Amino acid sequence: MSLAKPFNINKKFRIPAQTTWGSSFPGPADLNFNYRKLMDTKSIGLGITTTGDSKIAIIGGGITGITAAYELLKCGYKNIHLYEATDRLGGRHDTHYDERTTDGAQYATFEGGAMRFPPFLSGISQDPALGESVLSYYVNEYNIATEGFPNPGSEYADTGIYYNEGYQEDLTQPELAFWLKKDTQPPTPALQAVYDKWQAFTDKILAVVSTTYAKSPQAWQILWEGVVNSYWKNTYRDVILNPVITYDPLNVGNFGGVGMTEDEAALFYTVGAGDGGWGSFFNLSFLYVYRTFVSLRED
Repeated sequence: MSLAKPFNINKKFRIPAQTTWGSSFPGPADLNFNYRKLMDTKSIGLGITTTGDSKIAIIGGGITGITAAYELLKCGYKNIHLYEATDRLGGRHDTHYDERTTDGAQYATFEGGAMRFPPFLSGISQDPALGESVLSYYVNEYNIATEGFPNPGSEYADTGIYYNEGYQEDLTQPELAFWLKKDTQPPTPALQAVYDKWQAFTDKILAVVSTTYAKSPQAWQILWEGVVNSYWKNTYRDVILNPVITYDPLNVGNFGGVGMTEDEAALFYTVGAGDGGWGSFFNLSFLYVYRTFVSLRED
């Protein structure tokens, strides 16, 4: 398993926890809660013990469902039923084996699902086991090996981006557009336009979110309610195509759209975010994507 490269967000955006059980910003999405602290201070399981015969149903056999069942079992609950719609457990943890190898190895493995998970590091710590998430708790508890997973276009790895069947811009032969680790900007004008629009949109949101987080829990709640009211009917694709607006503090939580054209949106669809292309999010609620990039944004 690989974890996201630890973020090193600019100090002007990094805000310590404001309450006893709060998390630093950036932290676990909009939840504003230090789950790692909860797990560390428990005595048995989640700090709950029972000898009762409660029936518990867990819908979904992904990592979250399996973890919930595991922790409840440790608390003493025995009558736990886990329902999974597919023929396998693990959700986005989907490891495949290829037996057609010719190099003497019995199997070659590759991941068909998620490979990158945010540890939600607090302060300036670079150790995934010290993050504020439940994931970090288990990394520490079971000494799980992790490694960095650089973002496309970062200083840590060259990234090949394949789009338009390889005929990007005015090429006569198909090829990958390589974002070299020595370059701070994307390799083609088309990618640069997409990058600039996305960067401007997320900068606008992050500035408001970080400032609001520092004010009070009430201000944070009002902002999140505004975001929900503004976007709960929008898919991620809607927001990508919606026009850009100037943020109005009187219209809390409405950041408008990214302002991409259809062609730019199609290109953005193919660009990876470290654990898959942004296109895999296009038909999801924008609220999910908002929570994800606010938590993982690196500056």
